[in-house]
Amino acid sequence: MLVDGDYEQAAGSADALIQYTSGTTGRPKGATFTHDAVLMHAATNIQTIPALYTGATLVLGDVRAFDGAAPLG
Repeated sequence: MLVDGDYEQAAGSADALIQYTSGTTGRPKGATFTHDAVLMHAATNIQTIPALYTGATLVLGDVRAFDGAAPLG
C-alpha cells in the first residue's frame, strides 16, 4: 500500500493479517483484521490476561461509548 500523507491514519483501516477460522459451522475461511483491530486486541490482552490469571473479576464495556467526563454512578 502506498500512503501519501498520514501513515498511521491510513494504515489503521488497512488489512494487517488473515486469521483462519476452524470452520465449526462450515468450511474454514480467512478472517481479515485491520491494523486498528490488531492493536485493540493486543491492548485488551495486556490488560485482561494478568487480571484473569490472578482470579480477578472482569467487566467489559463498549469503549466506543466511554465518556470520561460523565459523572460516576
